[in-house]
Parts: sequence; C-alpha cells; structure tokens
Amino acid sequence: MLAGMNMTFGTALGHNAAELMYNSTRVVGVWENVPAKFRGVFWVRGRLLGEALATFQYSRWFENEQLLVVPRAPMTWAWRDGKGVVAADGTEMGFMYDADKAQDLSAESILEAPTLSFKFSSCPEGAKYCGEGSDALAYATVQVHPTAGLKTVSNPGSLLDATLLESVPAVQGLVKGTFALEELPEGGSSGALWRQTSFWGVGSCECLEIGSFSLTKVLDGNGEPLEPYYSEFVASTAQVPLYLWTGWPTPADRDASARRFAARAATA
Repeated sequence: MLAGMNMTFGTALGHNAAELMYNSTRVVGVWENVPAKFRGVFWVRGRLLGEALATFQYSRWFENEQLLVVPRAPMTWAWRDGKGVVAADGTEMGFMYDADKAQDLSAESILEAPTLSFKFSSCPEGAKYCGEGSDALAYATVQVHPTAGLKTVSNPGSLLDATLLESVPAVQGLVKGTFALEELPEGGSSGALWRQTSFWGVGSCECLEIGSFSLTKVLDGNGEPLEPYYSEFVASTAQVPLYLWTGWPTPADRDASARRFAARAATA
C-alpha cells in the first residue's frame, strides 16, 4: 500500500499483465458502450514516462459529443518496473527506467492526471499521421483533467515549465502544447495502431514534436491476441515486471479517495 494514499499496488510480468488488465476492466454495463476500436489492451511504445500498457475499455463514451472520457482507474494502466525495455524502433531503453521510480510515476499520474478526455472526429487537414477524410473516429484532441472533472484542464505548457525549462526563465509561461491521438492508416480502421502526438511551441507556432508515442493493440476486444503485434509485445516485454494500481485495501478507503477528488473538483 502506498503510504498516505490508501491505494494498493502490485506487479506482474508483461505477458500476464495484459490479460489481467483486460479481464479486470471488462465490466458489464461499461465495456460494451465503448466503441469497438477502443476495447482491448494497448502496448505503449516509446513513452519516456514509463507506461507500458493501457486499456480504454473502462471508460465512458458520449455518442452525441463523440467524446471518450478515460479515468485513471485500477488495472487500467501499467508502468515498467525495471530494465530490459525495448522502444518502438527496437532500441534498448532499459537505461531510462528505474524500478524504484515505478511507484512514483504511477502515483503522480493518478494524482495529477486522474482523467483524460478524447474528442474524436475524422482526420483533419494538416494532421501528421492519420489519413485525411478517414474514419470518423480517426483523430482526437486530448485533454488532461487534474481534478477528475471535465471543467478543469491542465495547461500542457506548464509541464515543460516545471521540468525542462527551469533554466530558461525567459520563455516560462509562454510555452504552449497540443496533444492529439491519430489512427495510423497501416492499421486499417480496426483501431490497432495509433500515435499520440505532443507538439510544442511559443506564441502561435506549435511545430516542435517532443514526447509523442505509439499505442499498439495487443489484445483485441474479445481478449484474444492480435497478431503480429502480440508476439512483438511478448518478445519485447514478456519478462519485464510491470507495476499496476490494483485498488484500495477496503471499500472505506475507496470511498475516501472519491470524496477527496470530489472536494478537489468543487474548489477548482
């Protein structure tokens, strides 16, 4: 249990974690309302902040708004808990990850970005990866909601201000960022291959791409391996321990967490 947070965490090898995440989040009354291309489990490739697996099937879909609201919930994300990780291009990335940091990274994500939202549309003109005029769910603008409620939105530029730009005070507060999710044409329209982009800039220019990563579906909506991606995932990550938020010690701890987030949203 993470001290002071009343949450429980555990580890599983990569090839077991994907199945655990799928089964834990396939909740009747929730799962079947999420569009089919977002069901299953995704391999997070090239993400420098440590995420290894993600699932969006424990989310809420608003059909009229074409909006997917994704909570940071137990068993929805997994972080690397050690070395031996291979990036999307095959480069050994083990030096980027410290087993002692997995708990900190997961806790920071839960507390600072408890809700993500994806506003979908067809691929717009000027998008870098998806095909213009493609499927109506091929492109999404991405927002981070720090209070869990949709009324508050994080300023992406502040993420760089707090880390990379500490030594460049002249541009602090001026940096802007835009996050988007683009479906890659080579994956067809099945939702198998995505690129989440991060573009940064100052003023009216957001032309510098830093921190983008790929999402590759390895378990499909039925929980079956999706090839060839599942075999690639197993070859790369099967023996790497992954760190998961598993829940709360008691229902009372769960309810206390809900009250804390509700209070945070009410005062935002």
